[in-house]
Amino acid sequence: MGPRDHRAVDLPTAYGVLGVVSTTPWTDVRAAYLRLVREHHPDSAYDVADVGVRTLVTAQVTEAYAVLARAREVPRDPVARSRASAGVEPGAAETRRVVLEAEQADAYFALLEVFHVVGVVSYVDRQSAVLETIVTPAPGQATSLLALLEPAGAHRTAVMLGVEPLGSHPPAAIDPLVDEIARLLATPRPPVRR
Repeated sequence: MGPRDHRAVDLPTAYGVLGVVSTTPWTDVRAAYLRLVREHHPDSAYDVADVGVRTLVTAQVTEAYAVLARAREVPRDPVARSRASAGVEPGAAETRRVVLEAEQADAYFALLEVFHVVGVVSYVDRQSAVLETIVTPAPGQATSLLALLEPAGAHRTAVMLGVEPLGSHPPAAIDPLVDEIARLLATPRPPVRR
């Protein structure tokens, strides 16, 4: 699948696009995704002609990541299942899943507003429902905060939030970031024109 051939990604293709296999731990899948997005992001193009190709490649990588995220099995272990329902992803302390009581489009725009408040928005892909903001809770601790949104039932949207360090330091703690995002989302805001 080349960068110009952007069609629905099936599971085997998704693994190939990200360069992982079905047994790859989720934290490594996410790390591969973030590495590829940074490598191919249109904002890093030196040549204007390169932007179109980079946009298509980034869209493929994002779609592949979304396919793998949807394909992950629900934990069968009752303890793991209860941790997942509490928002703690198995084996990934730096990832949280939260559910918003809103349609995906409304949740996306609300989260985009909040991401502008908590950091510097660095990536927006409305079609794939992916957002990234760079937060710096302490000097020298620049961290990528990534959100992947998907429908979770009638008038509900699941948001996978993850942090990745942008340097050799550990990432910012995710729980205070999730708490701040929840607080800001709960704060009434005037309607936004789209």
